Amino acid sequence: MEVKASVQLTTKQLYEFLMRHTYFCFGGVVGLLLSIGGFTGFALVVNEENISAAYLGVLFGIGLLFTVIQPLIVFRNAKKQSKAYKKYPLEYTISERGIEVKQDDAEGSNTWENVMKIVSTKRLVIIYTSKVHAYVIPRAALEGSMEEFKELVKTHCHASYINI
Repeated sequence: MEVKASVQLTTKQLYEFLMRHTYFCFGGVVGLLLSIGGFTGFALVVNEENISAAYLGVLFGIGLLFTVIQPLIVFRNAKKQSKAYKKYPLEYTISERGIEVKQDDAEGSNTWENVMKIVSTKRLVIIYTSKVHAYVIPRAALEGSMEEFKELVKTHCHASYINI
């Protein structure tokens, strides 16, 4: 059994993946809590008479850091990365052997033993091979072969976390 998918990741798809990758980890949660704390501190002291404008600016800046600034940076990165996929789409072949990917003249592969985690969102299937490396496949690219993909994962993948 073999599943093939040709993928041209869009800025929107990359942004969704990068935002999930950024905020669904310990550092992302801590950053959001820090921003909430900054906004809360700002709201609590904004009407105080003895508070300096610099102190208010720092609190407001901390509030913006992970709620506005970080998502804008992530979007900029997604936009830059998506340009590479427009010119050369990724060609995935998922089989009993594992996952093979080709892009232009470059190719790589991973066996099922290297897969750490598989996560499925409404629009993406994300196959992690490390904490920072993942294959990002839009669900639309697997349309018509999703059941075969699930069967391959069920049969061959022994990752610690699988949510398809």
